[in-house]
Amino acid sequence: MSIATEIVTMKTLQEVAKDSFISIVDSLEKDYHSKQQGFIDTELLYNEENRNGL
Repeated sequence: MSIATEIVTMKTLQEVAKDSFISIVDSLEKDYHSKQQGFIDTELLYNEENRNGL
């Protein structure tokens, strides 16, 4: 069995609220990622200063 780690960075638009961004990411995990074979988990890190998600 192989394990892979994927790191993705995202920058939100000024008009996208943090709560909306988190909701979108949560929905993506629930409705898509978690249904992929071998999926384990995602973690979201959010930098308030520059509005980047990791």
